[in-house]
Amino acid sequence: MVLAWGLILVSFLQGQGSNVVHAQEITAEEFESLLGMQDSQDADETKTAAPKEYAGGRKNVENLPPVFDDTLKTVGFEEYEAIDPVSLQLADLQSQLSAQHMEIGQLRAQLNSPMKFGGRKKPRYFATYESVIVQPVQSNTSALLVETDEGYSQVMFPWKLEHSPRIEFGVMPAAGKLGYRMRYWQFDHSASFYADANNGIIPTGNWATVGYLAEDGDVVTGVGFVEDGSFRSSIRTDVIDMEVQRTLSLPIDLFAGLRYARIKQGYLARTNQAAIASDEDVFAQTEFRGIGPSVAMRFTHQLPLNRLSLFADARGALLFGNQEYAVVDTANNLLQNLNAVGVEDWSDLSNAMATSAELKFGIEYVPADWLAMRVAMEAQHFGGIGGANPTAVFTGPDHGLSTDSPLDDDLSFFGLSVAVEAGY
Repeated sequence: MVLAWGLILVSFLQGQGSNVVHAQEITAEEFESLLGMQDSQDADETKTAAPKEYAGGRKNVENLPPVFDDTLKTVGFEEYEAIDPVSLQLADLQSQLSAQHMEIGQLRAQLNSPMKFGGRKKPRYFATYESVIVQPVQSNTSALLVETDEGYSQVMFPWKLEHSPRIEFGVMPAAGKLGYRMRYWQFDHSASFYADANNGIIPTGNWATVGYLAEDGDVVTGVGFVEDGSFRSSIRTDVIDMEVQRTLSLPIDLFAGLRYARIKQGYLARTNQAAIASDEDVFAQTEFRGIGPSVAMRFTHQLPLNRLSLFADARGALLFGNQEYAVVDTANNLLQNLNAVGVEDWSDLSNAMATSAELKFGIEYVPADWLAMRVAMEAQHFGGIGGANPTAVFTGPDHGLSTDSPLDDDLSFFGLSVAVEAGY
């Protein structure tokens, strides 16, 4: 059979033309050696172990690549060594290690991607004490108007940063569960100063005015021709939040609940009226009490540094309640009330709406699993709660003084907060 294939190959080569290849007749054994094959009927173990050297001629073969070794060797499957079982086990272990390395890389990617992590495995109970160091900013900080050659100038209250406590406790939920928290914040401080000719606030020969209600450019409620006096502004806030909490993913927590706020502001002026040589006082007070729905969100980002993270809080609320305002003028023996609550009429308990917003951005350090410390910048705003400071403003020599409603004033707080939290 091999001989027949050899004759056919030789005939084919001869048919291609004498200008391309010149072939020489070879024997069947030489043809087998050239192809690296053996006839299955004549092969034996001796031939396989020691193959024959190629002895064929290539006298007239042209255009072939150079051959560096004229001996060719046939290879049988018997020449491969048996595979070691230890090598198989080692290869299997290497494959498992590669798969585990890929899984670890995927888990690390999930940890670095805040939207992929499932959340806490179990709830965490905590209690927090926070020192809120903020400065109040009233939309009307006027203490008095001082007469000048051009008209009047406004003197403002010198509010500064003040400490106020906030406590918080609750349960941070496990993944897919609801938690809760309660917060209480109280701010109770005042700003005051004394004005006379000695400190230059009320220059000699000029007068000061405290005005709440003006008609035809003249103050009707308040005092005028003030030579000296002491002036004081006070703020008291009590804010309670009761919220449920749900974790969307580990870095994002949502809160929803109720906020109750009681914000009371006061003004007191003890003055000396030079025109009548008597002491006159003015006292004003505004108070808002309301409750309404609140929504909040916290975002946390883990920093590359160990146990450090950034966080941001945002909270908003709509408050429905009652707003009262009163001013007493001993010079004119006048008492002015707005929105006084009548206990016999329940509609008086809900005559106003106010807005509340809170923002916080800071850094958190967790030195131990049960302890956390936070420092943050904080801002709060209460809109439409009213104010107690004098509303009179100078509108020009032709119109004199005019006043505005004190019920539309806003109150804000800006500063920082420092918190310590313990939990388990």
